[in-house]
Amino acid sequence: MKYIQIIVILSLFFLTSCNIEEDCNQTYIQRDGVYELTTKEAFWRESQISDYILEYDAKCFCGVVPTKVTVVDNQISKVEIQPWGETSYQEVSQDQYSNYHTVDNFFNIIKELNKTVDILNIEYDTKLGYPTKIEIDHHTMRCDCDGICSDAIDDEITYYLEVSY
Repeated sequence: MKYIQIIVILSLFFLTSCNIEEDCNQTYIQRDGVYELTTKEAFWRESQISDYILEYDAKCFCGVVPTKVTVVDNQISKVEIQPWGETSYQEVSQDQYSNYHTVDNFFNIIKELNKTVDILNIEYDTKLGYPTKIEIDHHTMRCDCDGICSDAIDDEITYYLEVSY
């Protein structure tokens, strides 16, 4: 009888450990604020603000500098950046405007990122609905049950946005 109990216990252990192994290797996906995107974008569009200044900055190891984008009639009319170590902003030439974003661009970027990134967390302005914080991690670190980690890439970036009009 003890022999049968030992076999049953060992069988349960091995069956359980297989399920644990599968769970350990799952990719971590996080989405906060993505489900509000359509509603918040509608708030932004309903505000009908077509002239504004969008200031944004990013926390990352990626070279993004503080940026001011002046938007007139929903088109970029001026871009200024604050280079590292500088206290004042410098104007960017017009042929570089495509490298910078409006609020509408950020909404489109969020929609595209939602299809590909592991972590995408968004906070919104409560009055106008534009994103005020966008936290992105393209690849989270994946660890197996033995604690062996792979795919460790330092690609996290968090944008902070503010609109004045």
